[in-house]
Amino acid sequence: MTSRTGLWKKAALAAFASSVVGIVACQERSAPLAGPAPATSALGGDGAGGGPGGNAAADGKTLFEANCAVCHGTLGKGDGTAAYLLWPRPRDFSKGKYKIRSTPSGSLPTDEDLLAVVTNGMPGSAMPAWRHFSEADRKALVQRVKELSEYKDADMDAPYNFFKERAAGAPVAVPAEPADDAKSRNLGKEIYVKAGCVKCHGETGRSDGPSAADLKDDWEQPIRPNDFTQGIYRGGSTAKDIYLRFATGMSGTPMPAYGADQMNDEQRWALVHYVQSLAGEAPKALAAALPYGSELVATKVAAIPKDPDDASWDAVPAVDVPLSLLFNRTAAPRLLRVRAAHDGKRVAFQTSWQDSADNHAPLRAEDFRDAVAVMFALKGMDTPVAMGSKDKPVEVWHWKADWQIDLEKWQDVETIHPGMAVEMYPFEKNDTTNVNRGNRPSAMPGQDKAWQSGWAAGNPMTDPARKSPCEIAVAAGFGTLTSLPAAEPSIAGKGVWKDGRWTVFQSRPLAAPDGCCVEFKPGTEVPVAFAVWDGAAGDRAGQKSVAFWYRLVLK
Repeated sequence: MTSRTGLWKKAALAAFASSVVGIVACQERSAPLAGPAPATSALGGDGAGGGPGGNAAADGKTLFEANCAVCHGTLGKGDGTAAYLLWPRPRDFSKGKYKIRSTPSGSLPTDEDLLAVVTNGMPGSAMPAWRHFSEADRKALVQRVKELSEYKDADMDAPYNFFKERAAGAPVAVPAEPADDAKSRNLGKEIYVKAGCVKCHGETGRSDGPSAADLKDDWEQPIRPNDFTQGIYRGGSTAKDIYLRFATGMSGTPMPAYGADQMNDEQRWALVHYVQSLAGEAPKALAAALPYGSELVATKVAAIPKDPDDASWDAVPAVDVPLSLLFNRTAAPRLLRVRAAHDGKRVAFQTSWQDSADNHAPLRAEDFRDAVAVMFALKGMDTPVAMGSKDKPVEVWHWKADWQIDLEKWQDVETIHPGMAVEMYPFEKNDTTNVNRGNRPSAMPGQDKAWQSGWAAGNPMTDPARKSPCEIAVAAGFGTLTSLPAAEPSIAGKGVWKDGRWTVFQSRPLAAPDGCCVEFKPGTEVPVAFAVWDGAAGDRAGQKSVAFWYRLVLK
């Protein structure tokens, strides 16, 4: 049974969530990643001279506008179309403040610093790695970022460019690392308290210190201190990376630099060792995860399992892929377990992740559903991360927990408010013999479509006869996501929540009608990415955990 109010609410929530299902993805590692480097430039050249025209400045502008502007804005002011969906917000380059540097506090980063961020991304955040671009393209992006690091006031004759007016600082010397032993960690624990780290990061490093809730960045935006127990660091997770964060600070944030006046080398290394110890075994699990850009094999099987917990899935190799948050919070799944298989007719994925609660009924404004999505690029690894582009579209499979439960019984406000009174409308079909308080007199499919506009218009979000818990959609740029009819192509799926973990199965035919979607062929590579939503944490739309492109290969 369904009410008009409940139906419209569900349609609106589903449509909004679908509009941004695949906005951005990124990965969690700072170490070199496996997989061969691309042979060609993202601009179509040979990758040796900044793109096909050999003009690094022009190519940097083109690359930036195609891949970075959706978040950072065309002029790099952190005001891109997708910026409102991200937290922390994308960096405003016009302020000349850069978090990740090897240079002293207050200094500009070196070209090598900027190139490292472009190459490796900022693990755990919405800033993805661009290692799949050629080195020439990445260097062109660095030059474009430097060009955008300027501002102009009304009383200025010409813009002030930070990199033209000021030289980058000299990198801070990093001394040899001493032994990471109990003595060093005990000293680090003392310094952690004396230096005030505990005030923001908390006694156990969970970003829950007494000052944490009130922190703001230089733009007066709320900012959360890092949760050290996760073992993820924006500037990289090596001991040297962490040492540099302590020595140089993170410009634009409340994280200060601890220079020679505050700490000596021994104390700084001791703090590194103590902070690393707070992560426990988490770094080992992340280190064992499949690196971004790696090959993800779809194993050939005799028949595709039709249930997510079918024992035959155990014969398919599993890999863990690291997840990053687009909207930062403390608790979130950090690994997604993935299995991929095909039987020569269909391709299927089994995805599994930790989730302490089953959220399948977003029937109130404050409720959100659990979900998982698999996204494919139709034309290569250089497809823009924000839902592709006009020339490089994407395909999305989106399993939704509420759609899953709707297959058993259509959920609506009466589900959580069984004692509610139902008003009558003249256009409703009534069976007065079955009118009971709290129950719709006649089920939605029995009503006139003229009064159910979404259903009448063919909106898949409002179809009471939906046969799959999965939506399949295509997009050619941010804001263009379009849901396909259930038959183009047909997608099967099912999710099971058990013992604090979701396991989801999704499958569709290898072939795709009219070139609308990916044609899966044995031996060919298809870029694939993933996203997970935790309804209990308020995830919806672009607020989610993501993993960026992998290279799917059907064996």
